[in-house]
Amino acid sequence: MSTDAIWFALGADRDGILRLSKNDKKHAIELALKTWPERSQHKIADQIGCSQQFVSRVRAQVTTGCHLPDRVTGRDGKSYRARTDRRS
Repeated sequence: MSTDAIWFALGADRDGILRLSKNDKKHAIELALKTWPERSQHKIADQIGCSQQFVSRVRAQVTTGCHLPDRVTGRDGKSYRARTDRRS
C-alpha cells in the first residue's frame, strides 16, 4: 500500500458517521508517527480528526527513548525545527 493511500485512509473517518474510538485514534496516530515522523503534530491531528494534545501524548508514549526528528513539516508544507519539550 502506498503512503498516500495510508494518509488518505487515516482521514477517511474524520467526518464520517461512525466516529473513531479513542483506541482507533491512538492506533492511527502511532501509524502516522511511524510512517511520517517528520510531520507535525498539528498536521497529523487535522488528518485523523483529533486534538494536537492527544497526538502529543501518544508521541511522548511512543518515542520515549527514541530519536525524534530535528525538523518537522507543518500544515503549510514548510519545514520547522522540532520542539524539544515534552509537554503532555
